[in-house]
Amino acid sequence: MVPIASAEVEREAAVAATAFAAQAASVLSACATAPPARLKSGGIGARELARLGTVAHAEDAVVRIALETAYAAGLRA
Repeated sequence: MVPIASAEVEREAAVAATAFAAQAASVLSACATAPPARLKSGGIGARELARLGTVAHAEDAVVRIALETAYAAGLRA
């Protein structure tokens, strides 16, 4: 096991958080430009999630977390 300095962990965490924030902003911008089609059940289907990921250049997990977070914060209906 190789010891890792806490400063290095903090730096990597900051880089990851910044990258996520940028991708999440891109996902929300894509939603503002072309709102995702909703399923009859109210959710967003896999094709729409894939489209948003392609447009926003974001992975599926980032798209899902960004949309769920925006919904919980009242930023999208």
